[in-house]
Parts: sequence; C-alpha cells; structure tokens
Amino acid sequence: MSKINKKLFKIKYYRTILFSLIIIISVIKYSQLIRFTEIKNIKIVGNKFINKSIIEEVMEIIPSSDLIFFNVGKTQQKINDINYIKSCRVSRIFPSTIIVEIIENEPLAHVKTHKKEFILDKNGFSLPISEKAIEHFPMLKLNYNKDLTVFDNMNNPLIKNIGLKLNNIKNNFPQIYNGISIIDYTQRGDIKIKYAKSTNIYVNEDEINLHFKILDKFKDLTKDLTNYSIIDLRVKDQLIVKEIKFKKS
Repeated sequence: MSKINKKLFKIKYYRTILFSLIIIISVIKYSQLIRFTEIKNIKIVGNKFINKSIIEEVMEIIPSSDLIFFNVGKTQQKINDINYIKSCRVSRIFPSTIIVEIIENEPLAHVKTHKKEFILDKNGFSLPISEKAIEHFPMLKLNYNKDLTVFDNMNNPLIKNIGLKLNNIKNNFPQIYNGISIIDYTQRGDIKIKYAKSTNIYVNEDEINLHFKILDKFKDLTKDLTNYSIIDLRVKDQLIVKEIKFKKS
C-alpha cells in the first residue's frame, strides 16, 4: 500500500470514528432533550425486611436523573453497605427503568454477651441490633455468658463458628431448632437450651453436633421432647432424662 493510500485510509478511518461519535452524542443530546432516557421506574425485588424507601434514598435519584449516566457500580456499593443486605444487583433497562435485585441477610439469633448485643446471621456475621429486625425475623436468643475480651470485636472467628454451627443445626434438625427459644453458653463449656416452654436440654459446646444427632434420634423414639423437663447429653454414652409428671385431675 502506497503512502497516499495509507493516508487516505487513515482519513477515512478517523472520519468514520468522528461521524460515529457525532451520531452518538446527537442521540444522547436528543434523548436528554425529549427526556427519553429519564429514569421513570425503579423496581426493587427480593427485599422482605429492608423498606423500599431506604434503598431508594441511597440511590440518590432525582426527577431529572438520566439512565445513560446512571452509575451502576457506585449504586450497588451503596446498597450493599445497608445493614441487613447481603448483596444486590442493579440493572439498567432502557429507556427508563432501573431494576434492583436484593438478597437480604438471614438472622439466626439475638446475641447478648457481657459487653455486646447484636444479631448473628446464618453466615456467622454480626449485624447491628435492631428492634424492628427482632420483631420481623423469627430468631432465638443466645446468651454467651463467657467473660472473653475476644467479643470486643464482633466479627471474629469465634462468632463466625457459632453462627455456622447454629445454621448447621437449623438445616439438619429443623424440627428441634424451631422449638428452641433460648440458648445459654456457660463458663464451663456447657450449653443450656430452652426448648418449647418447659424442657431444658443440656449439651456440651465441643460436642454440639454429635449431641443434636443423638437428640434427633431420641425425638424419633419419644415423638415429643416436651414430655421431659430435663434432657441431659453431657455424660458420655448416656442420655439422662427427667419426665414431666402430670397431676391427675
């Protein structure tokens, strides 16, 4: 290719790019002029606890906001920073719609320690205490009666481990888990579980998964754990129970 042809090729190439840019800018300007891409619809799905107004507030969309210049990445980050939101996905649907898909955290327990009070989710992460969340989500109370400074930092491996164990119990033994109202961790490594209204179940912290397997088999045999005031699994190879004796009318 001769030098003249090369120059002509470059001229045509840059002319095509310039012409394309002019068309794109003209379309954008025209769209703005007629408000074709003005954001008119915001659809938020998946939120059961977080109010729609809270999400819309952090999105900072004003009446003249244009979908073309809407920053998806920045908006996703702002929404992800909202407490009780695990993750979100924001999409632009032209000409004028934004769709926000929300995945919320799933709280497991209302935790109280000597110094802290927070909500523990199924992934072992702590969330700020919220009366609204306590009322909205069915969750048990967990009292951690150990004087450990490790709880000065709520998001630590010990808390994560407790959250994961609770979630494992919930998934593998749902009938038992749903009957639990209070769990007390004691200094000695024992765990006292309040089941229903009148049954106290005792397990060992280090053997909690094994003890729940035994408890589940015992439930299958007895059909109803509430027939007992005490169920104690802390003695190796033994299951100690105290049956509730009903008074004859």
